[in-house]
Amino acid sequence: MLYFQKFKGLSKPIPPSPPLKVVGFVWLGGFLAAVVVGFLAFFTKQPLV
Repeated sequence: MLYFQKFKGLSKPIPPSPPLKVVGFVWLGGFLAAVVVGFLAFFTKQPLV
């Protein structure tokens, strides 16, 4: 039943947000990964699904 108590909002408080530097690195990594996949799809003439 402890699992269902989380739906009520009675669990632990929300953890603190990560530092802005970490958020920036994660955003940059995701962006670069999308760019690489996009260029690979473009040069190989394969559609992105």
